[in-house]
Amino acid sequence: MSFSDTDTHFSASTGLRSALEKTSRFVKMGAWQMRMQSRYGKVEHLKYKKNRLRLMLGPHGSGAAWLASNLIRVERGMPFFNTPLSRLEPHMIEADGRWNLPFDYMKETFGKHPAEHLFAQLVSLDENDLLRQSSNRLSLRNANLDQILVHEAQGLLMAEALIRTYNCPTLLVVTDPVYAIDKALVDIGPERMANYLQQEFRSVGDPAFLLRFMGSKTRGFRKVYQRIRDMPDGNEAHSYRQILSLAAINRMFTKLAGLYAKVESLTLRDLILTPNKIYQLGLIGAQPVQGVLVPKVDFRPDISSITASMTGRPQRLSPEQTRQAYQFLAEAGLAEQRPMLNIGEQFSQQQEANPRLASKAGVA
Repeated sequence: MSFSDTDTHFSASTGLRSALEKTSRFVKMGAWQMRMQSRYGKVEHLKYKKNRLRLMLGPHGSGAAWLASNLIRVERGMPFFNTPLSRLEPHMIEADGRWNLPFDYMKETFGKHPAEHLFAQLVSLDENDLLRQSSNRLSLRNANLDQILVHEAQGLLMAEALIRTYNCPTLLVVTDPVYAIDKALVDIGPERMANYLQQEFRSVGDPAFLLRFMGSKTRGFRKVYQRIRDMPDGNEAHSYRQILSLAAINRMFTKLAGLYAKVESLTLRDLILTPNKIYQLGLIGAQPVQGVLVPKVDFRPDISSITASMTGRPQRLSPEQTRQAYQFLAEAGLAEQRPMLNIGEQFSQQQEANPRLASKAGVA
């Protein structure tokens, strides 16, 4: 594959900048390693129970947390941990909100990354610690401690490293990046979102990431990436960077689902319109009977709680920002054919065509 002079300059400068940033981050990671080991001990000394872990990765605003909260109602008694990276001690976030840790794309971990320490801790907890630290309230009488569900919205570029390390059933939630960022701005607020995915934006422009996941879309993606990268800092530029980062992560998720046997990607759109699709994944909430996955109980998620905001009209992004964001995605070759922002209207139309859908989906 050949590139123009501009492409070559972009690749070289990006590669040099990326190398310098990684050097700085690895220095920080060494400091974190010492602090983590001082507090928790070495990973090698933990009593691993890898078969416990059920992993769900999905960005803020994707609906992954909503899905996880509904799934633990199916698997009653299963300990659930919601975005544990944000609560890790020693704190991973500085006072000004910048990430202290490198969340570059990583194919493998090497026993030193604090995120690996965290997940190793979770799968090594004894009964009392599991019950005390999980996000859902459980008692020893009703708890099923054979497996734990973890949803994480941070460090998404570590997905492949975590998959290879833990070899566990993993669900990767793919979403419309424009909808996800708009919803996260509403749910979490602009202050907490100000630095979200900014470091990931730098990482998805790395040549190693592009070569592994972008393929034929590399040229278009790089052109859009450079335009957004060169924008003056501000709220609009930050939103475009977040949206493009999520689009790249979506592509990574889809690719990883095709590479690893225990990994599945899921669009929330498909799940909302066909709730029982969750059982086809074979990750949770079903058991094999004569070679067929049969639900333990009906999956009845509260669809209304998530479709209410999917009206087709963004709440925080302006119409011009929304139009421009979809234009960027189209130029990068990563546009959604059916934007998630229309899912609420699709669901309403499907309800009108089939009134029984509401009762099946648990909508009042």
